[in-house]
Amino acid sequence: MKKIKIIALVSISTFLLSACGSKYQIDISEMPEEQKTHHEEMLQGFLNQYESAENDQSKIEAASEAAGKYMILGDYAEAMKFYKEVLEYDEIYFLALNNLAVMYERVGEKEKALEYELRLYENNKTNSGIVMDAIRLLVENNRYDDAIDILTAFSVYDKETGPNYTQIIGDQFGYIMNSQSE
Repeated sequence: MKKIKIIALVSISTFLLSACGSKYQIDISEMPEEQKTHHEEMLQGFLNQYESAENDQSKIEAASEAAGKYMILGDYAEAMKFYKEVLEYDEIYFLALNNLAVMYERVGEKEKALEYELRLYENNKTNSGIVMDAIRLLVENNRYDDAIDILTAFSVYDKETGPNYTQIIGDQFGYIMNSQSE
């Protein structure tokens, strides 16, 4: 009975969101039907695991997996809901912070995207990809001084590292300066 209710809820919410043209419902019409069906079946399994989770860790894992499937299926509203729930249990959960930033950026909510990207950055200050995304979103939100601060802090990690972070730093500084002058 619970499974039927969950399937009905997923179907109804997907229908309503697509009928309303929500910006949180992404078009997946190009996805092959068999692939879509596969993801929907996996989603149902994760929702079942989520409902029957007996501890916080199991609930976090199932919620994160369900959110990922919702994201793939283009239902950003549900994906965001599940990722935010994950963050209630673990406020620095990498995948939740990263994917929330990605989804908010894709729907044009740059400030919300920046909020999650900066939370991700706070715990990953030496990750060049996160640093570049944080700088890009800061620039897109016209927060140039904050972007320069992050870039300056990142330059400290340039010493004795494997990749050529000097090039990354130079590219990002150029990006900030070009964006500021536009």
